Amino acid sequence: MKRPGKRFFLSALMSLALALPCQAFAGIDVEDGYGDIMQSLLQSDADMFADAIQARLKAGSYPYVRGARLRSLRAATRGATIARFEYRYAKNGVEAVRVYHARTGHSIDRMLGKFNREGTSSSESAETTPVAEDADIRTDFSERIYYPADTASNIRVAKLPPKPDSKIDAVHTGEVTSSGEPRIIHGVDAELKILRRIEYDIEDGIVPRGGEITGHVSQAVCPSCSQALDAFTQKFDVHGKVYQLNTAKAIGGPAPSAERLASNRSSQALAESRKAAVGRQIDPDGASPSIRSWSEDASYMARLEAEEAVEGTASAAGCDP
Repeated sequence: MKRPGKRFFLSALMSLALALPCQAFAGIDVEDGYGDIMQSLLQSDADMFADAIQARLKAGSYPYVRGARLRSLRAATRGATIARFEYRYAKNGVEAVRVYHARTGHSIDRMLGKFNREGTSSSESAETTPVAEDADIRTDFSERIYYPADTASNIRVAKLPPKPDSKIDAVHTGEVTSSGEPRIIHGVDAELKILRRIEYDIEDGIVPRGGEITGHVSQAVCPSCSQALDAFTQKFDVHGKVYQLNTAKAIGGPAPSAERLASNRSSQALAESRKAAVGRQIDPDGASPSIRSWSEDASYMARLEAEEAVEGTASAAGCDP
């Protein structure tokens, strides 16, 4: 199968000046992404998060997750935004890559609880309050047993509280809840979770500032996360690109670009593969899955460069790549 996005991604990564971004920041551009490699990376992470949900479903007591509620849980699982950010940096003269993996949403227990009672819907609310967040952050941390163990190069990003006075945060509406707490929108978005974790890692001396991000997101980046990206790159002098699978269709005006059309196709392909996978993975009567290990495969950039080299060799030999 041909990968329409491969050459586009490589050229964009090798030269930040190429191609007009959909949204521009001081050092990080957001562009439509597509192609087999991007789909593969996001599907792998989606599988890991779905397995964790199934493991928690089997470990807990959720007797009402049946029928329509089970279908709603599956829809929420496959619809949750997945984000995967590679942070490339040099430390003590050594080049390194640390990969951050995140799912939009609250802890698994809070997610399952939503579908274990009457009146459920097919998605989690992105609205949070400080009191609810404190408890859920602890729950999310305790659920690390359902994920691959963190390594120096791969991190499952759990929820973290914002650092005091940090501008890397979700949008506050200015409204308050019925209990008088600030109303926060998009506080559990996957991209924000990752940026917050990298902020912690930089300030804790685990990774240095001034690195390069190559991110992949299964949905278009929202304005709240765009704002967080802007604040993050200004604070830590980070540059790079975030590739989004864009579902937006061009209605009226100029014809959509080849990249937008390719991104639409890749988005649809990923949605179909996630739907099929979740139908097999999320089952109250099924087995508890084995905990996966992180793949230590080459980074996204290295995989693109390797495939370019293979195609170049094939072309030189007179083969059709």
